[in-house]
Amino acid sequence: MEDFIMQTYILIAFFLLILILSIVAFRYSQKLIVRLAPPLITLLVLFLGLMISIYFNSEFIFAYLFLNLLPNLLGLIVASIVLHIVLRLFKQRKIDKTGVIGVAVILVIFVVWNYLQRFI
Repeated sequence: MEDFIMQTYILIAFFLLILILSIVAFRYSQKLIVRLAPPLITLLVLFLGLMISIYFNSEFIFAYLFLNLLPNLLGLIVASIVLHIVLRLFKQRKIDKTGVIGVAVILVIFVVWNYLQRFI
């Protein structure tokens, strides 16, 4: 049970990292970097997930990555793309800050729900 709670905290931390890096990329970077931000953030999350899974499950690394971590990473990729679109709309002033926060909360619920589906 403690391992499950730890993995849930790690997943939430990854999503918050994506959210913070997306906001920073949109706030302080040029247009080319803004377009590359979601794939770069996703690669960063893949790398961090690989490092953490190596640290916790060194003998089962490949089975753990492909059977357990891959669905979560696909969810994070979808979440980063949606967040990229929402932040672009926010930058163009088509939605306000409340809409961005609402979408971020929905994405957190979506990612955590997909993660919890494996244990229910």
